[in-house]
Amino acid sequence: MVSRSYDDVEGEILRRIRTLAKREIPIFGVLDLHVNFTPVMAEHSNCLFSYQKNPHTDAFESAAASAELLVSSFETGLWPVTYQRHSRHLFAATLTGTADEPMKSVEACARQIEETEEAILVVNIMAGFSYANMPEAGLTYSIVAKEDSDAVVERAFDLLQETLNRVKTKPAEAYDVTVAIDAILKNGRFPGILVEPSDNIGGGTPGDNTEILKALLASSITSSGVILADSEAVDLLKEKEIGSVTNLAIGGKSGELGAESITLDPELVSVSDGRFTLEDPHSHLASMSGLHIEMGPTVVVRHKGHLIMLTTVPTPPFDLAQWRSQGIDPATFQAINVKSAVAYRQAYDKITDEHYYIKTVGPCSDNLDTLPYTKLIRPIWPLDN
Repeated sequence: MVSRSYDDVEGEILRRIRTLAKREIPIFGVLDLHVNFTPVMAEHSNCLFSYQKNPHTDAFESAAASAELLVSSFETGLWPVTYQRHSRHLFAATLTGTADEPMKSVEACARQIEETEEAILVVNIMAGFSYANMPEAGLTYSIVAKEDSDAVVERAFDLLQETLNRVKTKPAEAYDVTVAIDAILKNGRFPGILVEPSDNIGGGTPGDNTEILKALLASSITSSGVILADSEAVDLLKEKEIGSVTNLAIGGKSGELGAESITLDPELVSVSDGRFTLEDPHSHLASMSGLHIEMGPTVVVRHKGHLIMLTTVPTPPFDLAQWRSQGIDPATFQAINVKSAVAYRQAYDKITDEHYYIKTVGPCSDNLDTLPYTKLIRPIWPLDN
């Protein structure tokens, strides 16, 4: 977390717990792979175990592994210690998928170190969250080891850094939305996924940017699916009759960077309470919200063959049940706008391999040079040479 009063909220919480617990009580826990891991967090904990996969399909396994290490510590009476080193790399969200480089190679290196170094219990590769204005934002290594393991840990840190430096690291290719739509129509492999990292709901954005919707409506695409968070539009529509047509402004109500409303005359297709149960218990969304998801009152409207789902609560697009709960088969669309960066793939890779990162303006832009960092420790890649 980042707050106005503390740049490192978890570090402060751990410091206070440690002040009360002293050294006699071990502090273990599980962290998201996107944590910005700080020296204070390392100092005041024994073992904070990070997810190793993005999308986060290993939340349960991570909790179980952390618990096993805690049990082992109780049995031996030996508490591990945590070491931390920052990589001096700041990754946009699209670079943090563990099936792709550079995370793939660095995670593989971490597992090799765990297998070969007896003194090392856990090697965490924490990709970080580049949209937090705090000093330690970025990719960090965390190693949990037996006491007095400084030398072996330093060698491990060096190996991880060498691996990261060796792997070719560059931002994912991004397309203008019209170019991507033309490619989808030309290739004819449907549905094509128009991925919008700048309005990544899982990263904290409002999920109401309409730029891709506008492009779809102006294109030759005849069947598409777009999900927008718009509680105001939902309130206007939820009491109306199915099949009715209403003139209203859709999306863009948040006032966030890039958010603009679009005025349409859509037909009301359905109204629901917005509740659904995940199809995939390993969904990235399960690690955030559990199996049962609530989007709040939800409506679906149609405009010239394009289906627009309007939710009350911004809901990350991490499970196909989001569509199917509204009676819609997403595999039938020609194109789908997905407001995500990486985590959507656990769901959408099941129905297509045609996806395009789209350049739009928003709070989670891949272009980190556009973000107003004031506290970040410099120099750091890619902002500095």
